[in-house]
Amino acid sequence: MRLPKPLYEGMPFLLIGVGIFLVALVLNRYEHAPTLVGWLVGLAAIVAGAFTLAARIYSRMQRKRQD
Repeated sequence: MRLPKPLYEGMPFLLIGVGIFLVALVLNRYEHAPTLVGWLVGLAAIVAGAFTLAARIYSRMQRKRQD
C-alpha cells in the first residue's frame, strides 16, 4: 500500500512536530499531560520522524548515484 505523495512527503515533519508538541506540553507542566507517557511518545515521535527523514535522504542519494 502506497501513501499519497503529499502525505508521504509531510509524514516526517508531522511526526517531529507532534513529538516537539508533546515534549513542550510536559516541559510546560500542562495540567492534563501525563509526564512519562508524554516524554516517551514525544521522544519516540521525534526519533521516528528523524529516522524516516534520514532514511529517505539516504535512499534518494543512493538512487541518484546509480543513475
